[in-house]
Amino acid sequence: MAEKYEGIKFSTRFMGGKKDVGYRLIKEMINSGRLLKKNNLTPGTTGNISVQASGGLYIKAAGKSLGELTQKDIVYVSDYIQAENKALVWDNKKPSSETPTHWLIYRRFPKVKAVVHAHDRVLLDNTNLVEKNKIKTTKQKTSYGTLKQAEQVVEALSYSNYVFIIEHGSITVGSSIRKATDLMIKVHNKILKDES
Repeated sequence: MAEKYEGIKFSTRFMGGKKDVGYRLIKEMINSGRLLKKNNLTPGTTGNISVQASGGLYIKAAGKSLGELTQKDIVYVSDYIQAENKALVWDNKKPSSETPTHWLIYRRFPKVKAVVHAHDRVLLDNTNLVEKNKIKTTKQKTSYGTLKQAEQVVEALSYSNYVFIIEHGSITVGSSIRKATDLMIKVHNKILKDES
């Protein structure tokens, strides 16, 4: 059963202006989105990607398809104030609903430079494969885009660069967007191969 989208669960303060994203970085994020879509890992507008940069993070705008990203669909979050559940954004578009999770990951793991979040239907529809393949999971089902889920994801990432978020999706981290994307696709393809 698909998880119901309930919108963004944090407030956004728009700081005005726009942070320029380097051409190489834009290209890598767009390519990542297309690869994930090509591998059926981001149905509709699900999933998101981000990279750590300039003390903040660049992340996909809310409601955008990863397979159709353009430069205008990438926003810069300069801060996330956990106590207020508020994101400070240099743009006029809201960032992905998963921004708190991405922010907490970068603060907990400074060596992580990229985060990829996908909705792998193979695993979501066959959760027995998660245990069979010894994939690290969050401890319990939580609502997406919340601090509770973010904290569970961060805890699970202490043990693995690939984590299955119960009844929600999968998340990978890496030292580059390419490495995080490749890991997501590698696990997906392994599961497919094992099942055929």
